[in-house]
Amino acid sequence: MTRELPCPSCGQLVMCRVSADKELSEQEEKELALSVCSCPAGKRRRAEQAQIAEAQDNINMLCGEGAEENNMTPIENQDVHNILNKGAELVAKGEIFDLTMKVSGGGTVKISTGPKGQIKVKRTVGFSEQLEANQKI
Repeated sequence: MTRELPCPSCGQLVMCRVSADKELSEQEEKELALSVCSCPAGKRRRAEQAQIAEAQDNINMLCGEGAEENNMTPIENQDVHNILNKGAELVAKGEIFDLTMKVSGGGTVKISTGPKGQIKVKRTVGFSEQLEANQKI
């Protein structure tokens, strides 16, 4: 089902798809409306979400299933992956500047922002590998 929801940034009514059997909280409605609105804040939100997703993919490439392709041993502990993924989100939102984690048997993982706003994910295990998520718009 579709509903008209006001964008919390510009006030424009936007059409949003919602499940008929799910009741949304006021915060969820705001997030949904902002995620589909064409205003500058909506565009920034979508760019931020894309950057977070790319950074989390890079974390997976260096620490998860893709680690072996980069000649590294995957980090098995899911709690570590959860912390790294949340760290990428916090760095993208500017809530923290960087996150450095020393992983038992897995070296060091650092998530930070570059000079152009990109999110850098770097893992060092005797040697280092770094991947970047594109800058925000």
